[in-house]
Amino acid sequence: MHVPMLAVVRTRTAVGMQVVLYAWATVACSLLLIPIAGMGVLYSVSAVLSGAWFLLESHRLYANAIRDGEIKPMRVFHASITYLTIVFIAVGLDPLLHLAIPLP
Repeated sequence: MHVPMLAVVRTRTAVGMQVVLYAWATVACSLLLIPIAGMGVLYSVSAVLSGAWFLLESHRLYANAIRDGEIKPMRVFHASITYLTIVFIAVGLDPLLHLAIPLP
């Protein structure tokens, strides 16, 4: 059974755009836990900062793809793994610390 990877059947630009779109979707879903699950300060700060870094790496990959520059997909892969690790650790630790987000 031969199933080609996206990068084999699409252009660099198309693959870069897919990476950016999925990165935004992933970060948006993780940020939805803040109001829906009542996550506190630790999770919020962790999700926002690591999500921003993950999005930056994704956009950097796309920018290099459309400029025909050197692309480094492993940077985005490592950023995604690190981002998910930070988010999952924050999900586990946040309820233990009970640091609520101060409301005005």
